[in-house]
Amino acid sequence: MNFLNRGEYGKAAGELSVAVAIQPENVVVLRYLGSAYARDNDLERAHRVLQAAIKLQPAHPAAHYELAQVALATGDLDEAARESKITLELDPTNRKARELVGIVQYRQGALEAALETLEPLAADGGSRSESAYTLGLCYQGLERYEEARDIFQKVVKLNPEFTQAWFNLGKVLAILGDEKGAEAANARFFRLDGKIPGAPGDESQESADENAPPGVGSP
Repeated sequence: MNFLNRGEYGKAAGELSVAVAIQPENVVVLRYLGSAYARDNDLERAHRVLQAAIKLQPAHPAAHYELAQVALATGDLDEAARESKITLELDPTNRKARELVGIVQYRQGALEAALETLEPLAADGGSRSESAYTLGLCYQGLERYEEARDIFQKVVKLNPEFTQAWFNLGKVLAILGDEKGAEAANARFFRLDGKIPGAPGDESQESADENAPPGVGSP
C-alpha cells in the first residue's frame, strides 16, 4: 500500500499481486490491485481484476467505480455509464460517482443530461477540476459561452497546469471578443506544451481534445 500511496503504481501492482495470490477472494485487495494497474496504464489487467472483485462481491461500490473509470479510459462508454450508475445506486452520497456519471453523459453526447448532473455539484464550489471542466465543455457545446468562460476560469485557478482548460478558455474568450484574454490563455496553453488538436506531431490529440475529458488518474 505504501507504493500505491507514493504513486509507484508498478511496484504497488507487484506487491498487491502477491497479496492476491495469498488471498484470492479478498475483494479489497483485488480492488487496490485493479486501481494500481489502472494508474499504471495496464487497463486490460485492471479491467479483469476489477471484474473479479465485483463477481465476488457485486454490492461493492468502490469496485464498480474503479471499473467505470477504466471503461471510460478505454472508450467503452456503455460500460462506463452502467458501472458509474451502479456505484451511485449502491452509494447515493458518493460525489465522485455522481461526477463520473456526468462526465460519461457528456462523452455520450447527452449535454443536457450532463448539465443536470454536474450543475448542482458545481453550485456548492466543491467540484473537482475534471468534472468542472466537463461542465464548461457542456456550456461550450451548447453555445453558452459566458458560462463556459466562467467555469474554465475557475478550473485554471483551481489547477493552473490543466492544459486542456487553457485551450478551451482561449477559444471561448475569442468567441466572446476578448482578444487579450484569449491571447493570454493561448500563451499559457503553449507554455504548458499543449498541442492543437489535429496539428502535426499530435498523434493522440489528448492534450487538447475538447471532446475528451481526462480519464483514469487525471487531475
